[in-house]
Amino acid sequence: MLTSPGEHTVGEKKTSLHITAGKSAFLGLHPRKEGIRLNIVLSRPLEVPRIVKVEKVSSNRFHNEPDLKADERPDDELASWIHEAYDRAIARV
Repeated sequence: MLTSPGEHTVGEKKTSLHITAGKSAFLGLHPRKEGIRLNIVLSRPLEVPRIVKVEKVSSNRFHNEPDLKADERPDDELASWIHEAYDRAIARV
């Protein structure tokens, strides 16, 4: 079950939502026909099959993108990545 990691702000963009904690975005939600593509901001790349794309955006920031199908529920692994991204964001305040 996915629970909120803590205080955060949801920012609406034209085609997505950005979730921020402090001054840093830690999660992006991008709608797709089949579901949602998440953009999880971590200090490391995730090297597992469910990650569709990894982009190194700075020396210590990686955008990790898994897809979540419309009928799929977030699992513990996904929740742990989101909590890790949140912890990273609040540590940067």
